[in-house]
Amino acid sequence: KWQADLRGIQEQVKEARKLLDVGLQEQFEGDAIGYFDVLKIISALEAQEKQSGKSVKTFFGGYTSDLLQKWDSIRQAYLNDNIFLAECGRALTQRLKYDIPRMRKLIQESGSQIEALSRKVSDREQLSRDWRVKYKAKCEDLGIRGVDIKRELIGTLAGLPLALEEVCATVRSEEVGAAMDLYKTYVSFLHSFESKAKQAASEGKKKGKKAAGDDGDSAIPALAALTRVREAKEYDLSSA
Repeated sequence: KWQADLRGIQEQVKEARKLLDVGLQEQFEGDAIGYFDVLKIISALEAQEKQSGKSVKTFFGGYTSDLLQKWDSIRQAYLNDNIFLAECGRALTQRLKYDIPRMRKLIQESGSQIEALSRKVSDREQLSRDWRVKYKAKCEDLGIRGVDIKRELIGTLAGLPLALEEVCATVRSEEVGAAMDLYKTYVSFLHSFESKAKQAASEGKKKGKKAAGDDGDSAIPALAALTRVREAKEYDLSSA
């Protein structure tokens, strides 16, 4: 019987909720309003009546406001046959049997997710530190700070002519010339073991190239580039 009485009270609550102002309607959802919520609504309505300067109760202790009278009748209906206790017992059973286990499972799942995300964050932070170290090392190799990469890399081109001239100066040195002569002698020594026919043909080709002003180094690919550098005009850095 108490279930039917409780359903009747809940229908009264839904109808009375429609009479509340927007603020109280948003604060109290229709299907979730229970006995203790009814008491809160009555207290809020009493506070509104006092703020407006109206008398809350009559000389005989009843409410002057029709809205308060309606909500007070709902409160009295909850008290009849202790229906509010039955409602509280049902809500407590719902909490213990379903809501609390569900929340525990949700907490465990959330904890697992937090642990997994924490590991991912730690891994990403370590990866970020590793790449920062590699980036710094690479910038040091390039001779730049790494703040404005494009501008700093373009700035390194200013020292390129001097670096190239230093390489050319090394190639033009007497030590490199002596090494080239030694290498040519070594190659000629190896070629002396070839057949006379190949040697004659090779000598004919060399003579033809010498007639064009070549010294014979072009016949040895490894020396051709060095020879061109040694014969090239030096670059005047002061005029650049």
